[in-house]
Amino acid sequence: MNHKPVRAGWMGYAGAGDERTAYCVVTETVRIVPCPTCRKPVKWSNDNRHRPFCSERCRLIDFGDWANERHRIPGEEFEDISSDDFEEDQ
Repeated sequence: MNHKPVRAGWMGYAGAGDERTAYCVVTETVRIVPCPTCRKPVKWSNDNRHRPFCSERCRLIDFGDWANERHRIPGEEFEDISSDDFEEDQ
């Protein structure tokens, strides 16, 4: 993951006279990640409502891949049991 610093720096003084206090604004680092669908760089922040995707389109493409079982989580296959089979065993 890439990190790009957001602008931070010296801002000046607050207060007057001898009670002046130095202050600066420090902002957080913005994380840039690749969109899982098209690999376009995406800003990982609360402002991106499609994160980790770059757009609604890429989000829906990924959803379709899961629905069509193009994406799978590794594990054991389970035997498909219908409700009729379950009633016969009792």
